[in-house]
Amino acid sequence: MVKKNISRILISLLAFIAVACEMDHLYYATENKAIIRFIVDWTTSKLKPNGVSAYSFDMIADKRVDNVHISSKADSIDVSFFIGTYNVILHNDTEYEINNITFDDTDKFSTFRASIYATTESKYKTLQSKATNSSETRFTTETDTLAVAIVTEQHILESEIKYYDHKPGLGEYDISKKAQTEAKRITEIIDIEVYVENLSSVAGAPRTHLTNMTGGYIIASDQKTDDLVTHEFILNSRTMDPNNSKNGTIRKKLVCLGPVEDGNGFKYNHSLNMNFILNDNNEYYIEVPLNDIIETYHDGVQTVRRIRLNVKVPETENQGGTGGAFNPEIEDWENVFVDLPI
Repeated sequence: MVKKNISRILISLLAFIAVACEMDHLYYATENKAIIRFIVDWTTSKLKPNGVSAYSFDMIADKRVDNVHISSKADSIDVSFFIGTYNVILHNDTEYEINNITFDDTDKFSTFRASIYATTESKYKTLQSKATNSSETRFTTETDTLAVAIVTEQHILESEIKYYDHKPGLGEYDISKKAQTEAKRITEIIDIEVYVENLSSVAGAPRTHLTNMTGGYIIASDQKTDDLVTHEFILNSRTMDPNNSKNGTIRKKLVCLGPVEDGNGFKYNHSLNMNFILNDNNEYYIEVPLNDIIETYHDGVQTVRRIRLNVKVPETENQGGTGGAFNPEIEDWENVFVDLPI
């Protein structure tokens, strides 16, 4: 009887060991994390980026939880999460490929901000004192095109963490869920056209300031900041008037974050400041207030601010012109030719 009981005990132990060995294959999970694949649609933004970057935030604590994740594939990126609820910000390319934009206050989802790189050193020093009365003016050129997507309330449950019956190979992982999102441009276009009487009297493209544009954009709240910048550029695309060879139109399309708006229109006063150098080497400065001139519309891709002006410069005798090739203070034209009317 005793021998039978011992046998039963041994059989039970062997069965238990066998079951335990069979269950032992469920020993591996990658850091107890689940992986979400974010699928990004760039159709609306009309971009073809080199990749995508993702920043993850604990939704309850409003705190960033990981380093930036980067994918060389623009259409998707895989991000791993512990159990919890998360918000995610995605944007085109990497921070290192976007030369004129930095990302600030990135420790919280609510404060994550895209900022235009700017400096107090003006590229066009002759215009610096004319751009503003403030010594704190910050200058920038044209910014990079930026599109972002926001994915909120991504829940990770314990049941979504993948366990394996084998040890995964290097780089092997399973996707717990997928989240589809659409990227939209937050940068705007300033579309400038200036009809200039006596444009033939101008030696080269005018150096120009566009004042009091926003220098930052808080992504989560879709809000522009009061950190203002002055854009510096040249109005160098020139088309002469086929009906009057003395006159012509100069143009520029500028990528920026645009003006700050409030309920009554624009929050700050904007102006276009143009510094012409004439054929006789004299300077002619024109400053045009813009708040009542700027037209705003959406072209299906981005917000466009349309500026159309008529100005007049003094007529001078053409002394052969100096041109940018001969005078470093003068920028050459990029001429656009049109057919003469018959």
